[in-house]
Amino acid sequence: MNIGMSGKINNWDTLRAATINGARALKMEDKTGSVMEGKSADIVLLSTDELGMSPLRENNLVPLLIYSGNTQNVKYVLSGGRLLVNNGKLVNADEHRLAAELSRIAATVDARAKSGKTWAENIELTPQTLKTYLYRYRSVRKPDSVHITVTNRLSRPAKLTIACSGAVFGGGLPAVVSSSVSDYFPLVRQR
Repeated sequence: MNIGMSGKINNWDTLRAATINGARALKMEDKTGSVMEGKSADIVLLSTDELGMSPLRENNLVPLLIYSGNTQNVKYVLSGGRLLVNNGKLVNADEHRLAAELSRIAATVDARAKSGKTWAENIELTPQTLKTYLYRYRSVRKPDSVHITVTNRLSRPAKLTIACSGAVFGGGLPAVVSSSVSDYFPLVRQR
């Protein structure tokens, strides 16, 4: 973490990052990110007379929201014109079933982290798929295996560049299959 930079970020910056600045980053600020007529908005109403959102003072609402507020404080959620949470309870979902499903998913993720996962992908290179920069990101860990099939449907040869970051999750040094990556990213070493 960049301590010098993070010291300049205040609570309001954090709230704006989750709302209007998040929408700006996605180039959607004209559609969402703030409560204004004509924009889409999800509204969350919190109870301020419970632990987590107390003691409420004139100058501590945003810090309470960021650091102390929790799901128990959420009383109402409106999204897309629909009431999703009413008096702290999900309207159209079984919370016990959802909790059991989350536990099942967590067990699957834990097992996958130990034994590895096979990533398989078939990519077709066509004029339509290449209208924008073709980029894939996968969080691949050391025990994982990756199988990629690329079919060139273009009328010209295509150059494929594969770069691995070598971050801690990757479990090793950076590996690069193309010298052009080193030109774009000078800190990436050729193996």
